[in-house]
Amino acid sequence: MSVKVNVQRQDLAGWLIRPGRVLFYLGGTIVIALALASYLTETDTEQVLLWLRQVFTSSFIVMFLVLVFAGVYGLIRLDGSEEDAFWRECTLQAANGIATLALTFTLLGISLGIGGLAQHSISVDTVPGLIQELTGHFSTAFMTTVVGLPVATLLRSVASIRSIRLQLDWRRNR
Repeated sequence: MSVKVNVQRQDLAGWLIRPGRVLFYLGGTIVIALALASYLTETDTEQVLLWLRQVFTSSFIVMFLVLVFAGVYGLIRLDGSEEDAFWRECTLQAANGIATLALTFTLLGISLGIGGLAQHSISVDTVPGLIQELTGHFSTAFMTTVVGLPVATLLRSVASIRSIRLQLDWRRNR
């Protein structure tokens, strides 16, 4: 009975500690990325955050971070145990979700840009405003792809390589 209770406590501790590790990894990465972006663009962090929200939209950022959290959590759970196939698949599905999200927002940005053209009459006087509106939507469209697809590829690559490495280590130590 005490062994079972001890195992349950360890499982509970693992479920509490691992998400915290993911939050620390993501939080640290976000802070470093914001500091780097602020330094390179010579603007303060608040302006960088406003730009991110304007270009990517809040909904994309929230969904993206949830999927990245799920992917990194799956990576952390890869530990050479019998559950590795499950956690590898979870990571790969999170990466697929990120790629799908990026491409969906790309199509959304293009659609909003084209839809904006359809709602206005086009004349010499309205062209500058239309181009500004169109490029704003296209910026969202392409930036979601520029960020989303590499992150998805990185998650897939790390999950596959780590999984294979753990399998090779397990076979070698048998």
